[in-house]
Amino acid sequence: MSQTKPCKLSDTLEQLLARQGGLVQEPFSKTILAQLAQAVKKIADVYTKGENRLNLFSDPALRTAYSSYYLPCNAIKLFPILNELTQRKALPCSDGSLRVLDLGCGPGTLLAGLLDYFLQHRDHAGITLDLTGIDRDSGNCAAARALIEQFLAAAPETPTVEAMRFIQGDIRSLDRLETGANTFDLIMAGNLVNELPEHALGDFADRITALLKPTGILIILDPGTRISFKNLLLFRDEILTRNNMHLIAPCLQEEACPLQDCEQAWCHEKVFWEPPRHVRLIDQRTGFTKHKGVKFSYLVATRDAPAPLNAENLAPQEELWRVVSYNIRNKGEERLYVCNGRERRLLRRLTRINNPKSNDFSSVARGDIITFANTELRSNFLNIGPEAVFKKII
Repeated sequence: MSQTKPCKLSDTLEQLLARQGGLVQEPFSKTILAQLAQAVKKIADVYTKGENRLNLFSDPALRTAYSSYYLPCNAIKLFPILNELTQRKALPCSDGSLRVLDLGCGPGTLLAGLLDYFLQHRDHAGITLDLTGIDRDSGNCAAARALIEQFLAAAPETPTVEAMRFIQGDIRSLDRLETGANTFDLIMAGNLVNELPEHALGDFADRITALLKPTGILIILDPGTRISFKNLLLFRDEILTRNNMHLIAPCLQEEACPLQDCEQAWCHEKVFWEPPRHVRLIDQRTGFTKHKGVKFSYLVATRDAPAPLNAENLAPQEELWRVVSYNIRNKGEERLYVCNGRERRLLRRLTRINNPKSNDFSSVARGDIITFANTELRSNFLNIGPEAVFKKII
């Protein structure tokens, strides 16, 4: 899930979201920015304090603030995931069509992110999309439909959307969807698993996997906090053991998560991006730091066999690892944490080492998939010494 450069939403989507917030043209109204910032802080308070969110968007001002600020921050999380799936040729659209279900779609967050990604990556231009969104708030369903329609009108180069439907409901509403030939190629759920009680995770896993085609992909996005990670791990166990799903990312193997009993660390990513200008201005007024990067946790799984890593001269799957930390640079050395879904290890390389076979160590980023060999076991790390091989795969 490497980022060679910061992700960015298209100008088309950025402008639509700014206009929804009343920010028609620059310089933006200071009064409107102040109102949006106040509403953004109120939304944050509701989430951080664990208050009832059921009626959060009954206030149009809060829905507007969410769409202006939180929607782009959450939509951008899809980009590095879709980048990796594209590189691995794992997106299930070989026949030119993609049936998509977004659970808890809100005001169109992930559907807009998906369309915007396809708009910017023209190798997906020929895809025909069938979109379904479910949300318990009817206002969110209406807002999602309006946003997608406006985006499609403003960006005719976007892949063709042949059908679009929004259903007011919750997880139980999945029973209203037809199965059989109408199962889905891609199911997405953003910030939903973290809100479910533990006893509901098994039922949720049963319902969504039943709607996924054998070659389909499931993407679960999570806020990326230590507390929410517990539910994500429980859901991970459900889909692996109860539903016979296979992980694609971030885990590269399917054994017990090495962080499941760790209180100090949890698996999360951070996407670096070029945020819309109004997001930066709202950050200035709230003290938030979304402009510096967006943290999240995620799971990508499939019903069928794991998608292969389509690269030449690829190492065996059991020798692949994902970088799960920044490059930790100390005097005379660099360190990285890596994980394969089965174990987490610390690697160390002295900066004086001049070995072309391990030079990738200095340039890899969080999320990259790598392989290494000929390391030296030390007290609490593996040393990338003069004879070691360290190679970036993706």
